[in-house]
Amino acid sequence: MSTTLENTGNLVEDKADTYETTDKIATEQVLRYFVQRLSHFENEEEQLRFEAEKLHLQFMHLVQQAMEEKGMNKKQLADALQTTKGYISQLFAADRLLNLITLVKLENILDIRFEIGIVKDGK
Repeated sequence: MSTTLENTGNLVEDKADTYETTDKIATEQVLRYFVQRLSHFENEEEQLRFEAEKLHLQFMHLVQQAMEEKGMNKKQLADALQTTKGYISQLFAADRLLNLITLVKLENILDIRFEIGIVKDGK
């Protein structure tokens, strides 16, 4: 099965219209997508995009956890961010990447703070 991240975002958005919770479906599809891409990159730009998406999804995983703790769904998050549910679906599928302003807004809405640290990877 060949799944692109763009197709995953569309599938997640389509499913969100039908089901309230698509997080498990979306997570499994995005993970499958990343596993497929781990073994092969066409060029350096593709590898950099992969790394950016991976970092983005780490943030979004933390956002999902904070949302669950607050009992908040994606529609409520979209309302709080004054954006659309479609944009939120794109963020969770990594079709759109977070920017720092959105991260600060998420911190304020979810009453959380992201911590930043450096880990040397030994290359």
